[in-house]
Amino acid sequence: MKNELKGFGKVFCFTFIQAVKGKAIIVSTLMLAVLSAVIFPLMQKFTQVDTTKVETVVFLNETEYTFSELKSFVQEIEGYDKVKIETPDKTREEAIKELETGEDTDKKVLVIASMKEGQFYLEFMKNKDGSLSEANINIFAENFLSAFQTALATENGVSKEQLSYLQSDVETEIKYINEVNEEEQENAKETGKDRFMLDATEYNIFFALIFLSMMFIMLSGESIATSIVTEKSTRVIEYLMISIRPMALILGKVLAMLLVMLMQIGISAVVAAISNVVTGNGNSGNMVQMVSEVAPSLAENLNLASIVVSLLFLILGFMFYSFIAGLAGAAVSKLEEVAEGMKIYSMATLIGVYLSMFLGIMSQGASPNPVLKYAAMFLPLSSVFCIPEFLMMGKIGFGLALASLLVLLVCLVILAFFVSRVYESMILHRGEPIKLKAMIQLGMNKKKAVKK
Repeated sequence: MKNELKGFGKVFCFTFIQAVKGKAIIVSTLMLAVLSAVIFPLMQKFTQVDTTKVETVVFLNETEYTFSELKSFVQEIEGYDKVKIETPDKTREEAIKELETGEDTDKKVLVIASMKEGQFYLEFMKNKDGSLSEANINIFAENFLSAFQTALATENGVSKEQLSYLQSDVETEIKYINEVNEEEQENAKETGKDRFMLDATEYNIFFALIFLSMMFIMLSGESIATSIVTEKSTRVIEYLMISIRPMALILGKVLAMLLVMLMQIGISAVVAAISNVVTGNGNSGNMVQMVSEVAPSLAENLNLASIVVSLLFLILGFMFYSFIAGLAGAAVSKLEEVAEGMKIYSMATLIGVYLSMFLGIMSQGASPNPVLKYAAMFLPLSSVFCIPEFLMMGKIGFGLALASLLVLLVCLVILAFFVSRVYESMILHRGEPIKLKAMIQLGMNKKKAVKK
């Protein structure tokens, strides 16, 4: 094995230096850094609403209840402790006219409570020329409704503790006797939904992470294949093969590009952390707070163990696809044939991405087909694109993730062994692009499979 890695260090260093100097890597790194720098300010802008903009609440009560405790319940809500609450003795028309033409209505909200057919109606109004946005009013209405319900319950002799108990979630559990095991029954213990289902936010995060993983893998794979074809077309590869073993050549290129990818991830993480501290006014917990607001399931399940396992998936998946890219590059002899050789690589990538995307689509608001679910999570082509996301969002357990990781590792070893058997014959091949069938025959020691 030591002889097989002869020259590995030289290939690794040369490939890494050439890659970091390449325009594609520089541009993609800058793009990722910019994206990382703006992601948290954008999240902060779209997830945070200044609830303190509401300074005055005019509560017009048209019901038979007094709501005597409403003011105190509103002011108990975080951000509303200084809100002024008025209860004028006016008609609806008078209150609306005053909101339209009166003074100091810029940050004032008119709330009219009424009853129709035995139901309560709450109407929220603001001056159209005021500075309160629709988002401000929506947040205020949600909080006011909570205080309104508490005040109503209190007036009817229900304590806050009793109301909280009545409004708590009801946990349901479905058991199928003799059809599912204890572990599946335990996983079925969810509040109103299947554990594996994705809500709208989780669905968007799932697809965003698939896109980022695909971008890393596609860019690196294309760089590896192009590098090999360039060396073959200029006959540089023939000189390299004098002192460098084929396995050292492909492994050096794969690991060099892996280091480039990890470097890009590290730069993006550092830029994101700096951006978080700057936009969070020095508060290092700002990132966690925003993630909790946008995706609670991600914030709850994101820990060191899930991050490490997800990173291992990314690394092993990257190496798996990179070996395929190396074979694709070795299968052709001219730069103009790169597209032809990359068909195998592109097809493998698309199968993995589309299978993961289809699983995500089928998981939105419903439990996916078990065959599809386990096929996508254990097939090496697709597991790298879906397991990390599901693990970090708490949709699967560590047992399933580690089992899938083991399958990926075994397939990677088999692929590496296959590459070691066919790479030398392929790298020296000149002529028509080598087809997949010929590659398999080479792996079975049928040397006549490649026509020179």
